[in-house]
Amino acid sequence: MVEDGFKPYYRMWSTAMKFDYEKSNTTNGPLLKNNFSQLEKQVNREFLKETIELTKEFDNLNNDDASKVLTELKEDIEKFREKLWLIELLTTEALIKKPHYWKEISETCKVDRIEPNDELTLKVVLELGLENYKEDIE
Repeated sequence: MVEDGFKPYYRMWSTAMKFDYEKSNTTNGPLLKNNFSQLEKQVNREFLKETIELTKEFDNLNNDDASKVLTELKEDIEKFREKLWLIELLTTEALIKKPHYWKEISETCKVDRIEPNDELTLKVVLELGLENYKEDIE
């Protein structure tokens, strides 16, 4: 009985921890090693869907504190989703195989030369402000 009552809290905690872990790895790890399709599915199907389901469950339980935590988690997931297009476009086969495209991106976005190596992370891309150049990168 107690175990059943704890399950939604465990799911909430587990979802938040998994998302935080994946977000950190994706943001700070080598950009070119990210798999966009897999990441998109995980963010949409696992994290966002689970958060929406849990929000409904806690709303039905009239648990405002848990609902607030889930609302904040959903907002964090949505903010992260808004940056996924960078991973999609910057990890394409063409960009990986043809480094001269990176020179063009650097020039178009008016940033120092971007080197496609293990030092290039989503965090670096965001610090350079590349999210402001979606149309140019496409």
